[in-house]
Amino acid sequence: MAKGQIIVQYQGQDVHVKPVDGNLTIGRIPENDLALALPGVSKRHAEIQQTETGLMIVDLNSEKGTYIAGNRLLPGQPYALPVGTPIQIGPFVLTYQLLGGGSGVTKPLETQVEVESVVTEADPVASVPIKVPRDKEPMPLMVGKSSYLQYLPAMFHEHDFIDRFLRIFETIWEPLEWRQNSLEMYFDPRTAPTGMLDWLAGWLGLPVALHYPESRRRALLHEALDLYRWRGTNFGLQKFIELSTGFAATITNEPNNPFVIRVKINPPPGETVPMDILEDVVRTHKPAVMGYVIEVVGQTKKKKA
Repeated sequence: MAKGQIIVQYQGQDVHVKPVDGNLTIGRIPENDLALALPGVSKRHAEIQQTETGLMIVDLNSEKGTYIAGNRLLPGQPYALPVGTPIQIGPFVLTYQLLGGGSGVTKPLETQVEVESVVTEADPVASVPIKVPRDKEPMPLMVGKSSYLQYLPAMFHEHDFIDRFLRIFETIWEPLEWRQNSLEMYFDPRTAPTGMLDWLAGWLGLPVALHYPESRRRALLHEALDLYRWRGTNFGLQKFIELSTGFAATITNEPNNPFVIRVKINPPPGETVPMDILEDVVRTHKPAVMGYVIEVVGQTKKKKA
């Protein structure tokens, strides 16, 4: 097998080179072989797999998708890893190159990639909306014959009284059956009613203030179990900040004081970081013995011991 490497670019600049000679996982968290820790990258985003026919790339049902030459890959389906063709994962552009002069000839891209419609969102962190399966959609109330008649012998179908009598019970029970059929959606933070979010947060022991935007509260609850794995680390605090504010943060230790961390955010021009939410997140999820300094480029700097 010809060996190769992946060139990672961010905003047009080369930021990383990763050798590839077998299976390779790509994602947001550090335990991936290639960690890309910025918004838009799922914790396990994609995987490069070694097969008998060569290297394949598979999207691991990522929220924002994996794109090759502008086409979104269908989740879970392997595609030949193209040589020299840009692969878009979040804000990063990955390019696979062969080492040693291999040809790297693959089939034309249009014969490999099935195009899927892209869901665009104003909120870059909020989860992709869930489409309810057809068998979970509520059925409309009967306006003609009662559907319960199908369970009675045919001789009762012609009696108007039986039909009207059954529709009384159908009107009462059908909404309860619809709710029961979709019960799991009440416990999923992405689809639960707004009034249940605080209740779900209480289950997980995750304080989510009411002044957080609803989309942020849902994203925090959806990622809660993974967040707890990294709580108390710089990566965990970065993740909490990103999900709560929508902005990526850089966290470093103060050189002259090992018990103080510096949280720095450089927002895009024209965007404002919610300082109340940012400080609340840092104060709640930093290690208890650590002080902190918050620095937002273009906004007021705050310092806390």
